[in-house]
Amino acid sequence: LIIIAYTRDNESVSITVYTRDNESVSITVYTRDNESVSITAYTRDNESVSITAYTRDNESVSITAYTRDKESVSITAYTRDNESVSISAYTRDNESVSITAYTRDNESESITAYTRYSESVSITVYAGDNESVSITAYARDNESVSITAYTRDNESVSITVYTRDNESVSITAYTRDVKSVAITVYTRDNESVSITAYTRDNESVSITAYTRDNESVSITAYTRDNESVSITAYTRDNESESITAYTRYSESVSITVYTGDNESVSITAYTRDNESVSIPAYARDNESVSITAYTRDNESVSITVYTRDNESVSITA
Repeated sequence: LIIIAYTRDNESVSITVYTRDNESVSITVYTRDNESVSITAYTRDNESVSITAYTRDNESVSITAYTRDKESVSITAYTRDNESVSISAYTRDNESVSITAYTRDNESESITAYTRYSESVSITVYAGDNESVSITAYARDNESVSITAYTRDNESVSITVYTRDNESVSITAYTRDVKSVAITVYTRDNESVSITAYTRDNESVSITAYTRDNESVSITAYTRDNESVSITAYTRDNESESITAYTRYSESVSITVYTGDNESVSITAYTRDNESVSIPAYARDNESVSITAYTRDNESVSITVYTRDNESVSITA
């Protein structure tokens, strides 16, 4: 099934597709000038769904996909000029979901993915110029989640992931020019979490991770030019954590770790030029904690460790 729609000038377009049993569906929409576009797809049983939207000039685009049973879903949106884009995917049972959004100029984007049962989810956003981007993923049961955001020029980016049961999560954010970036991860049960943020020029970065039960957590932040970086990790039960921050030029860095029960924690900070670094660690029950700070040029460094019960603590500055 192939659906192609060409619209222009103040159009309102609504497309709804119901498919079942080994269907292949391709939906493409080209819109221009103050369009309102709504695309909804309900699929079931080994479906392959591809949705692509090309929009321009004050568009409002809403794409929703409901899938079940070994679906392959691909959603791509190309938007420009004051667009409002909302993409939601509800998937279940061995789904493969890929969402890509290319946006430019004062865009507001919201991407939400609800997944369950051995899902593979990939979300990529290319945003530029005063964008507001919100990405939320709800994943459960052996999920693989990858979120990548490329942003530029006064962007506000919010990434939130809720995962459970043997998840593998990778989040990467590339930001530039007066950005505000917030990354929050809630994980539970044998999760592997990797968060990397590359920021430059007056950035504000906040990374928070809540983990429980045999988690492996890696957080890396590369920042430059008057950055404010806050990293907080709440971990419990046999966790392995690695936090690394690379900062330069008048940075303010705060790293806080709350750990409990047989944790292995490694925190490394590389800072240069008038930096302020604060690292508090709260550890309990057979923890191994290693903190290393490399600083240069008028730095202020504060490292505090609160430990209890057979801890091994190593601090190097």
